[in-house]
Amino acid sequence: MEFRLYLPLLLASFAWLASGCALVNTSQKPAAPSLPAPPLPASSVVLEVAFARVPLSDDAAYSGIWSEVDEQHFPTEL
Repeated sequence: MEFRLYLPLLLASFAWLASGCALVNTSQKPAAPSLPAPPLPASSVVLEVAFARVPLSDDAAYSGIWSEVDEQHFPTEL
């Protein structure tokens, strides 16, 4: 009679063990997107934004960054 009490637990355990499992493989990188990037119209503008944390009091570093990116240099007073 005790066997009938444990029969559902035994069947559930057997089903769990028989189902198997697979390890998660995290070393694979996701596939590239399947859709290509849409073409940009000739009149479009692309803007790249980057953030750099430099104290305003460090004029040498501030000037060095602007000379590396070779863009318009605006004074910090603006």
